[in-house]
Amino acid sequence: REWILFEKARPDFAVVAVEQKRAVSFGGVSVNARLDRMDRLADGGHVVIDYKTGSASVSAWLGARPDEPQLPLYALSSPEDIAAVAFAAVRKSEPEFKGVSRDPDLVPGVKPIAEQRSPLAKAYGSWDALLESWRREMETLGTSFAAGEASVNPKRGSLTCTYCGMQPLCRINERSGELADGEGEEG
Repeated sequence: REWILFEKARPDFAVVAVEQKRAVSFGGVSVNARLDRMDRLADGGHVVIDYKTGSASVSAWLGARPDEPQLPLYALSSPEDIAAVAFAAVRKSEPEFKGVSRDPDLVPGVKPIAEQRSPLAKAYGSWDALLESWRREMETLGTSFAAGEASVNPKRGSLTCTYCGMQPLCRINERSGELADGEGEEG
């Protein structure tokens, strides 16, 4: 009920897709995905929405090797004019949208990329620059995957390694000099 009341305060929109299956292809890799929701705005633009009940961060879409490429992939592969991408944070006490948009005031709480607080987000400058960056990154990731590239390259260095269960097989720490002499040489 709280979510419905929250959405009733939005400017005019129509839900045009819910749980829609879509094939997405980049860099020679095709995957089947399921779009949570797409809305058509009064001006004809569309918003791609992904529901979240836990934490969600716009920064998960930004930079090299995005942590959550789902919404960028939908935005890039959609034949519709995508004007915003957003997480719908469906929480009982504090419903909100988190995302980025082409223009201001399309979706409550969703700001144009140039108005985002993150320095990384501000670096894109415009909606078109963000989309082009996503396109390049998704093509690079797809091409690398299709070519079988599997180099050991932790995105967050030793933090990534902390949560990885493959230490017995991986020699990244030796390569980066993080292990003391003789440590890790067993077996």
